[in-house]
Amino acid sequence: MLSDAQIERYSRQIILPQVGGKGQEKLLRARVLVNGSGPLQTAALLYLAAAGVGTIGVIPNDSSLVLSAFAPGQKEPIFSALTRLNPDCVVVTDKALEAAASKHIVNDYDLVLSPPDSLHEVCYALRRPFLCAQISAASVWLFPCLGYESNHPCLRCLPSAFFAEGADTTAPAALFLGTLQATEAIKLILGLGRSSHGKLLSCQFPALHFSEQIVLKDPQCKLCGRLVS
Repeated sequence: MLSDAQIERYSRQIILPQVGGKGQEKLLRARVLVNGSGPLQTAALLYLAAAGVGTIGVIPNDSSLVLSAFAPGQKEPIFSALTRLNPDCVVVTDKALEAAASKHIVNDYDLVLSPPDSLHEVCYALRRPFLCAQISAASVWLFPCLGYESNHPCLRCLPSAFFAEGADTTAPAALFLGTLQATEAIKLILGLGRSSHGKLLSCQFPALHFSEQIVLKDPQCKLCGRLVS
C-alpha cells in the first residue's frame, strides 16, 4: 500500500495507465543491480531512483563515487546522491565482482544493467534479465538479453563486430544510453518489456540515426544453442 507521501511523490507516474498504483508498488519492491558507476551507469541510476525502484545495487568502478546530476562535474557518494533524490530508495554497494561471489550477489536482484562482461553468464545461469549497453566508436547499442529462454538469444549470439573497443564514456551518448537502459529495466519490472526481447537497438552519433535489428538465437552458440526449439 502506497503512503500519502508516496502517492504525491509518484503522482505523475501513477496516473499513467501502464503504471498505476499497482505498478508503482512493483517498482518499490523491485531490486535492480547496476554494474559500474561511470556516466552511462550514473544516468541509469538517477532514472531508476527517481522512478521509485526500491533497492538499487551498485558495483562501482570509481571508489564508490558516482557523477552527481545535482552538481555537474563533481562527485559524491552513491548513497547520498540517490537517497537525496528519493528517500524511498535503499542503495547497496558491492566491491568489484570476483567469480566466486558474483552468483551470490546477482541472486539478490531481479535484473542486471551492465556493459558486456562475465556477469552475463551469471545472469544466464540464474535466469535473470541482463540489460546490456555498450558504446563503441560513434554509436551506442542496447540489448535486453534473456538467453535462458528457448526463444530468445543470449549475448554470445550477437555478431563479434558489436563488441568493438569502447569510446569515450564522458560523451553525452553515455547519458543518453543509460537513460534508455533504465527505461528498459522499468518496462521489465512493470511487465511491459516483452516487445524489446531479442531486439538490438542502436543509435549513430551525432546523426541520431536509430535502427532496430532482430537477433535470432544462434543454434551453434556454446552457451544457449542447446535451448533452440
